[in-house]
Amino acid sequence: MNTMIFDRKTLDEKQFWMDLLADGPIFCAPKADSPVFVEKDAVPPCMTFTLDQELTEQIKKIAQGPFLCGTVLLSALMVCLHKHNHLPTITIGTPTRKPATPTNDNMLAIRHEINETESFRDFLLKLREKLLNCYAHQNYPQYKLIEDLNLETDRLFDVSFAYDEIHSSFTHPDQSALSLKVEEGENTTLIATFFYDDTLYRPETVQLLARYYQHILAQALSDPMQSIDTLALDTQENIWAQTEVWNKTAHDFPDDINVMELLTNIAQTYPQNPALIYRKTSISYEEMMQQVDTIAAHLQENAVGPEQLVGVCLENPFQSILAFLGILRSGAAFLPLDPNYPDERLSYMITDSACTLVIGDDAIGKRMADHDLPILFMNTLCTPQPKPQPQYKHSKQPCLCDLHIRFNRQTKRGVAGTSRAL
Repeated sequence: MNTMIFDRKTLDEKQFWMDLLADGPIFCAPKADSPVFVEKDAVPPCMTFTLDQELTEQIKKIAQGPFLCGTVLLSALMVCLHKHNHLPTITIGTPTRKPATPTNDNMLAIRHEINETESFRDFLLKLREKLLNCYAHQNYPQYKLIEDLNLETDRLFDVSFAYDEIHSSFTHPDQSALSLKVEEGENTTLIATFFYDDTLYRPETVQLLARYYQHILAQALSDPMQSIDTLALDTQENIWAQTEVWNKTAHDFPDDINVMELLTNIAQTYPQNPALIYRKTSISYEEMMQQVDTIAAHLQENAVGPEQLVGVCLENPFQSILAFLGILRSGAAFLPLDPNYPDERLSYMITDSACTLVIGDDAIGKRMADHDLPILFMNTLCTPQPKPQPQYKHSKQPCLCDLHIRFNRQTKRGVAGTSRAL
């Protein structure tokens, strides 16, 4: 509900924020760890670290005052999130600037575009100007701005920042996945604290982000004239070490067991562990295997079994994985069909692979209406059924899927995927 405003200053403040945030919310928090299953605490967990004396002295030397010092600290956080998330525009919430009235607990959405070709110094000065303008319009309430912008969400940012020398009282907002608070410590040191939502992040993730933040600060202050694109999140040594560790993904795979047997063993060992997660939906191994068995039973009722190929054309990746596993459970192999492909391409793949049938949704049913091929819908396949017949005993290296690859405009070829390859 819009309220008429007769006060000129309030109207100017409203217009300032409407212009700045006209594109709606831009969320900048790092991608959540997947999954982190803990109950959210009333008091958010935090990780505190002290900026070393040399870094603190560099900040205060270039800043020469609390406001610019806070701007330096905020600019490093913006660059860090820009580098980490590959976002050209960053929005971070801050409290109002001191002095503020005791009742003014407003939070401001500071939005700034980052140009990688400009120097850190130029970026810093532009951000300083942006902050001065924002704090000059800091009294317009955030809740009213959300109403004015007609947003579907109740938040304007998911990362917040505060420096106790310039900002009014600060507590980690509920709407923030991550907050950075910096305050003066003993012997003029700067003490930084990351508050975080532990349903999204593990402590080691926040610890790594703190290291990135300090590295960005150290690089930027060592030469403020260097362009932002030359700043790196971490040292080359650390990046190389992490890459080496992450790339060591080789694991022994037993030759005498297939994918479905492997999943069944895992489900029996860890029945309540999360097996599939998509957006806000999660199911355990036990629930997943129950749905897989149901799909397999329906397929066997439709005479699907060994040496047959079943197409899967679904928008929902969650359902696609359940369909793939249900097909394997029935003893058949699956053919992934991308619903974004044109009808001609889908028709060719289905005909060339000699599919027995296709699992799809209502949309694919309409597109394939001219085909004689049976189409089974996922809502039907998920209807409870008696358990499927004992799974066909695959050979050590069966064909579990058919991947159609286009090598050029004329050549289209199906490639068989084995249990070991999957």
